[in-house]
Amino acid sequence: MGSQELQKLKAEHEKTLKMFIDRDIDLRQTNKKLEQEQKENKKTIKMLIQRDIQFRQINERLEAMDREKSQFISIAAHQLRTPLTAIKWLTQILQKDTQKNPHNPQKEQINKLNEIVQKVVNLVGDILNVSRIEEGRFGLKYSKASLGSLLKDILKTVEVSARSRKITIKKNIGPKLPESEFDPEKMHLALANIIDNAIKYTPTKGTVNIKATKKDSQITITISDTGIGIPKEDHGRLFDKFYRGNNALKQETEGTGLGLFITHNIIKAHSGTINFDSRKGVGTTFTITLPITQSSWPPRKKFYS
Repeated sequence: MGSQELQKLKAEHEKTLKMFIDRDIDLRQTNKKLEQEQKENKKTIKMLIQRDIQFRQINERLEAMDREKSQFISIAAHQLRTPLTAIKWLTQILQKDTQKNPHNPQKEQINKLNEIVQKVVNLVGDILNVSRIEEGRFGLKYSKASLGSLLKDILKTVEVSARSRKITIKKNIGPKLPESEFDPEKMHLALANIIDNAIKYTPTKGTVNIKATKKDSQITITISDTGIGIPKEDHGRLFDKFYRGNNALKQETEGTGLGLFITHNIIKAHSGTINFDSRKGVGTTFTITLPITQSSWPPRKKFYS
């Protein structure tokens, strides 16, 4: 073997050796990096576990505070009911006196006082209902009754309000609607909330349509209006507690954002559905379907949360 060949072999050997050495150095550095990353990952995991424990503890404290708040509100609302009932009774007596004497100079103030007291009574009632829903104490007492008659009774209570704003109420309530099983008091509250809203958020000279029909084993109620509508960005939160759309707030109409939350829960508790279709500036249509017969019949009470 000549000297040139030896030199060539030596160069190749040195090149191969250098390559292995470089690879070994790279592997050592990579291994060192991985070990460092592993240490950092362990620290991160430990920190995340500690944070998760802290968040759980904070969440538990917040839930406890929320329960305490709800209990306090419920107790306060209960305590307010008795004096409010007495105040309402007194204002109604005063109002009857003004009706006997139409020239009473205090007639307008008494009527306004009665209106304010009724709003406070309604607010306290809503707070109590929300508290009962959240605590699972909102009992349903089923009976066989007519949803058509219930709707007509509600319409009688809103006629004055609608007439004062020149809002036309059109009703198409099927005369042959069968009696169905529901809680009359709770269902009155649920449907009245939607009808009140329809009138409240419909401009002067607008129209509110109420329709009730039977199909198969269900009764469908639609309540539509030519009101301000609900912006698309508010659709997903419409049934949330205390939520009111931005355009509703701009209307400067009174409201707590509890009505539809309560209505939604009442309809669900009756194994029904409630959906809506709405366009801002055009109007809103609520569609409610309710079974004629409740599957849990004949038990008188059904609790839900």
